[in-house]
Parts: sequence; structure tokens; C-alpha cells
Amino acid sequence: MKRALTITSTLFVTGLGAYAAGWLTSKPNRIKAETFLRDWIRRINPSPFLKSVNLPIKKEEIPIPMT
Repeated sequence: MKRALTITSTLFVTGLGAYAAGWLTSKPNRIKAETFLRDWIRRINPSPFLKSVNLPIKKEEIPIPMT
């Protein structure tokens, strides 16, 4: 039973890998996969620069010297 499950899962993973390799041969599909992975990584581990963009920025007034 355990051996049959191992063989089945191995065949499934091999078939999935072959399908993915065939799908990634097309340039538009590679671009889609790349943007998906990049966005996914940014959601999981956002850059400190992206966090700072969302902070409110206030302009300080420059004092005019009295002469």
C-alpha cells in the first residue's frame, strides 16, 4: 500500500514538472510566472523601502532669518 502511494505521488510530481516545463517554454507564460512570484514574495516579505512609502511625510517650513 505504502509503495503504491509512493509510486503514484512520484508519477504525479513528475507529470506536474513536465507540464510546468512545457508551460514555461512560452515567453508570455514566463513573464506571468515571474510577476506572480515577485508579487507573492513582496507580500510575504515586504521591503523596508515599500513600508516607508506608506508613511505620511510632512514638509517642514524653512525659517526665514531675521536681518
